[in-house]
Formats: sequence, C-alpha cells, structure tokens
Amino acid sequence: MNFLSQKPLLASYRKYKKNLIIVDKNRYYSNYGPLYFKLKKKIEKKFKLKKFSISLASSGHSALQACCNLIAHNNKKKLVLVPSYSFASDPQAIIQSGLKPYFVDINPNTYEMDYDDSKKVLEKFKNKIAAIIICSPFGYPINLKKIYKIFSKYNIAIIYDAADAIINTTQILEKKNIFYTFSFHPTKNLPSNESGMIISSKKYENSFKSILNFGIDYDNRVIKFLGFNGKFSEYDAAILDANFDTFHERKNKIKKISIYLNNHIKNKNLIKQDNFGKDWFGLKLILKHKKKSYNLIKKYFDKKKIFIFKPWNENTMHNYKIFNNYKKTKLTNTISETKKIFAVPIYIDMKMKELDYIIKSLNYLK
Repeated sequence: MNFLSQKPLLASYRKYKKNLIIVDKNRYYSNYGPLYFKLKKKIEKKFKLKKFSISLASSGHSALQACCNLIAHNNKKKLVLVPSYSFASDPQAIIQSGLKPYFVDINPNTYEMDYDDSKKVLEKFKNKIAAIIICSPFGYPINLKKIYKIFSKYNIAIIYDAADAIINTTQILEKKNIFYTFSFHPTKNLPSNESGMIISSKKYENSFKSILNFGIDYDNRVIKFLGFNGKFSEYDAAILDANFDTFHERKNKIKKISIYLNNHIKNKNLIKQDNFGKDWFGLKLILKHKKKSYNLIKKYFDKKKIFIFKPWNENTMHNYKIFNNYKKTKLTNTISETKKIFAVPIYIDMKMKELDYIIKSLNYLK
C-alpha cells in the first residue's frame, strides 16, 4: 500500500470555469467585485444570515486578524485570552493588531478552552482584558449559548475561531460583541483556495470592508483603521462558489466517514475527541493514547506507511520562543494531554480498503 497522507479535494475546474469566464468578461479581479457579492448572497441564504454581516477575506487568518484589529481600534484594554493549544494564527493575529495574548488551559475531553481557567484570569485582570478567542478544535462545534452565558457579564469581545467547523456550526447568535471566523483552506471540511469569512453584527460590515483593504473607508477614501491587504479576490469567489455548491454532498460524505470511523475503532487504549462521529464530523481523526507518547505512535505509523501529525503545530504556543514573554496560566491539561494527542487525516474520496487499513492499524496499536 502506498503512503497514506492528506489529499485535499476541491471541486473540478470545470465547475468554476464559468465563473472565470465572468471574471474575464467583467475585467473586475479584486476589491469587492460582482462575484464577491453573488457569493455573499448565497452564503447568507444558505445559513439564514440576513440579520448579520458577512465579510469574505483572503484567508482564515485575515478574518481573524481583521477582528483583532477592530477590537484594538475600539479598546484601550490590551489582553486577549487564548488557548495555548491552538494554531499559530491565533496569537499572531493578537500581537500583530497591537494586543497581547494571555495563554489559558484546555478541556481534556474536547480540547476547547478551559472556561474555569479563563474565568480566574478574567476575575483577576478584568480591567485589562479586551477579548477572548474561543478555538474550535478541528471542527468541534462550540456551544456559543453556554459561552455567552459565562462571559457576557465581563463586557468583552468574543471571537469564535470556528476555522474548520462550518459543517457543524448550528448556533449563530445575534450579539454585537461576538465575531465568527472561518477558514476555507483546501484541507478544511468546506475547502477552497486560501480564503476565509467573518460573520458579525451588521454594524461592523463597513468596518471590516475597510480593515481588509488597508483600513481605507470606501465612501471618502480616508484611512480610518489600521488595516492590511486581506481582500477576497474574484478568483477566490470563483473557486469557493464552485465548492460551496457541493456543500451537502461533502457534508454527507464527511458524516458517513466519521460515523464509520467512530463505529469501527475498538482499541480501548485510544480516546476519541468527545462526540466525534456522533454529534459532529470532520476529515481529521483526533486521538489520544492512554499510555504511549506521540513519538512512539509516529514510529508505529511510519512503519505502516500512514501519515499522522501533531494537530495544529509541533508544539503548543506558549512553548515557542517568540511567545515566551506573554502571560499564561499553569496550563496543566495542555502540558499533559498534548504529549499524547495525534491526528490522522482522512480525505473525502478515500477508498474503503484504505479506510479499513487505517482502522485495522489503529486497533492493533497497543
């Protein structure tokens, strides 16, 4: 068997060729062109978002960065709570906007933020905290109603870094201080080119439009924000539109694969992420071994010619030298749990014999 690794699959170029013809005809390539607004309407209709602002961006990071820039612009407070077990984009977006990350712990079952740990920091530094970033770990859907109930009294902005959770997201709360960001990287559940999206209150629509275009206000060409070039091009729109048309088909395939994995992995030494294959689904199988370290597990799968990796990054954020000087809690769960966590990527058109081979290899891992 050949080496099994991550193989993202986008819609065939034939599906977005008609959009590329439109781009050539219009001679409108960037800066909020007609395909941008066409796609916005499709997304708005699909997810029933008429009450919200939808801002498409050049990447998931651009979406996150724009939210941090807006919060920094409207706030004298500087600290942003964020899990150390997260992707590099999260602390970098915070720092690049002029804010400062404060690393907090994770829940050992879901790998989302430990809310008790976060509340302790909020109580201690409530006059210094501008926002929190809640990360969806690998498509896991966060309970936003619960989050809002916990944190609404602190009067801080809540950024939900939903990244890969779009097929599992069911709660979009209409609150002025909640921002949702998504990524459409080719490896995500809904893939595209390198692009992303912000869902927010209507009042912020023009603000994000400016921030993602160097901070320039479109009405009078005045620079109002510290912005950057995070625009979503017409080529991005052409590709995402084609993939968006396959949303239900992709979701059903991902759901089927996730349920199959959940039902056939019987190894009692392996712990699956909470409710994977039951209430939510994804193309990354995240597992934790009760005894073995990641390095031992990696050697085992290398011999089987199955690619596994440490989710997000090789290390947790607080362990990188570039982030050493920022505040953190004890991070007890983060330190202990992440030594054992590993990811097996699954691609959407994987053959059944390949899927069964992965399952068999997992079940023989003692």
